[in-house]
Amino acid sequence: MACNEVSFLAALTAALGNGAAYAETELTVYSAIEAEDLACYVEVFPVRHPDIKINWVRGSTGVVSAKLLAIPSVAKPVPHVP
Repeated sequence: MACNEVSFLAALTAALGNGAAYAETELTVYSAIEAEDLACYVEVFPVRHPDIKINWVRGSTGVVSAKLLAIPSVAKPVPHVP
């Protein structure tokens, strides 16, 4: 593999847990990674996680940050503390 898939896929897999509870899940991934590097992840992830559809949103750091902050749950997070 030409890219460092281990760090990205490990982080995404850890965020997803064991995957069994996430069958047929759709995720939106915001990334400032370079387009030529992102291509590797776009190719590898569906092979390893066929039940998860990724919507990739790629842009510069500023654009990605602005898009994330425009999402109400990101701009005003709710603590998950009982």
